[in-house]
Amino acid sequence: MRDSIKITTKEKEYWENKEEFDWMPKKGILEILRKIPRPWGHVVELCAGSGMFTRYVDFRNCNTYTCLDISQRLLDKLKFSLPQVNILLGDAQNLNFKEKSIDCVYIYAGLHHLPRLDSCLLGSYKILKAEGKFICFEPNADCFYRFIMLKLRGLLGLYTEDEVFLNPLAITGKLNSIGFKNVKIKYVTPSYKLKHIGILYPLFIIMKLIALLPGRRFQSFFIITCEK
Repeated sequence: MRDSIKITTKEKEYWENKEEFDWMPKKGILEILRKIPRPWGHVVELCAGSGMFTRYVDFRNCNTYTCLDISQRLLDKLKFSLPQVNILLGDAQNLNFKEKSIDCVYIYAGLHHLPRLDSCLLGSYKILKAEGKFICFEPNADCFYRFIMLKLRGLLGLYTEDEVFLNPLAITGKLNSIGFKNVKIKYVTPSYKLKHIGILYPLFIIMKLIALLPGRRFQSFFIITCEK
């Protein structure tokens, strides 16, 4: 079992030294947002970072939109660019929102950073109202090149030291056991920004194209939507 306190501390230190972490272009983000329910009512975005996804969210049906992250530095940057959102320094594994007070919980490529992700899933269930939505977008462990990319972790600088990829079927099993219903999976392979990949971009493009060949299940990311 991974040391959750140690890992969370290291993650916090890592993100506090980042001014931003925007690795996906606008086109890829909009592609993801089109595949998920639009937010409404009282909304919480977990592991929001500097707002890579948040800046493209449609807020028109939101009463409140709160972004939670462990890095104050990234939250301050988010608030500067999106003054209409609320920011909250906190741990997605220990949610302190009132039970049954939230309509939607979103997490974009953040769940796989959490050593106690079960606590995040359970906490999300508790704070959601009846029929509230939980949506996550995460890297797919079944994608063939994930193993290769982790081996190149130090060279690429793309991943934190303790980052892991997730099995979508395992996550859906956890959600079902907690009590979520209508759990659905979609598979996607979005684009990366050239500057984020650097000199390995041509190799990454080849791996991305290959990832599309075996079938949807082996694409690089998955989206899960469900409701309470």
